[in-house]
Amino acid sequence: MKNTVLKGALVAGASLLLLTLLAGMALAGSNENVRVALDLDPADGNQSLMIKSGVEDVIVVEVYGAVTDVKSFTITLGFDPEKLSFVPESSSVESGFQVMPPALMEAGVAGAVGLLFAGSQSGDPLLLAKMAFTPLAGFNEGFVSVVSAEFKDANGDTDTPAQNTQVLITGVAVESESWGKVKAQFVQ
Repeated sequence: MKNTVLKGALVAGASLLLLTLLAGMALAGSNENVRVALDLDPADGNQSLMIKSGVEDVIVVEVYGAVTDVKSFTITLGFDPEKLSFVPESSSVESGFQVMPPALMEAGVAGAVGLLFAGSQSGDPLLLAKMAFTPLAGFNEGFVSVVSAEFKDANGDTDTPAQNTQVLITGVAVESESWGKVKAQFVQ
């Protein structure tokens, strides 16, 4: 009799645990494990996480996500405002997403919000935004990093995966006054 009761209790406990796990999985959206990637090289398939730059150059950081069924997203990037300046007029939301152009949210934090009015997007990777920065005077190096990311799928489920991606922008060993002349020599 004791064995039957014990077996029944174990089966009931295991069933409750399984239902709890399945319920937790049902609450997660289709993008719970998405990683956001940053790229400094505009050539397709050539991920670059470091670039050399002169003062006042515009550096475009491309923001990608390996996403499934994304209806909207919010990406927040952090940077050192004493070394880099965010350039909103050279920044954009990509892949058909619309609504709000990338903007400076506070000192050292820039964000991009995208929304599809019809359908959803999937891609591995999918270009979400282009965020532009320019080095400030006295610049030698600075990081741009993903502070947070939030994805909403067509069912309305929201995922906020953990992020730790960053890119490094370093200065070149050239005086800022002569940098334009040096670049012009390479262009000719």
